[in-house]
Amino acid sequence: GMFRQMALLLKRHKTTASLIAAGLVIFLVLVSVFFVRLSMEKNRALAAEKAAKASEQLAKANENRALASEKEARDNLSRALTGEKMAKEEKEKAIAANDERIKALAEQTKAAEEAAKANEERARALVEDQKFEEALEKVALAIKLAPQEAAYHCLRGNMLQSLLRIAEAKTAYETALKCPA
Repeated sequence: GMFRQMALLLKRHKTTASLIAAGLVIFLVLVSVFFVRLSMEKNRALAAEKAAKASEQLAKANENRALASEKEARDNLSRALTGEKMAKEEKEKAIAANDERIKALAEQTKAAEEAAKANEERARALVEDQKFEEALEKVALAIKLAPQEAAYHCLRGNMLQSLLRIAEAKTAYETALKCPA
């Protein structure tokens, strides 16, 4: 039948059939190469799109962090400017808040020493303002935070002596002498 007719036709026109077959193979190879390259190009485009989206998200995250930092800086500046303009009443509130912060820091040894030093400085400032009772409270807190510090006991003794509380001053001086060097 039909297959026999085709076989005879191909035998008669071998050269033409070979050229047609070779052309068909070349065409199929070229079409295959085209589709492979098209697929590769598509994958590159998708990868580039994904990278662009990731870069965009990173840029947005960086922008958000920068905005947050800017806001924090503005807030800090505002607090600093407000702090410079505080009235006497606000200063007393800040001192009370500072006292609370000092108490919280007392849990750690280094923090306790720093808090004690701050109380000593505040006590000395209060002595200069002749506020001896408040100064005694501050130096008492310093002693509570750093009881081994002889300078705090001496300061307390000096304040008590200024208030003519001699017996208490003597005790404070004796305690100072018992402190390590």
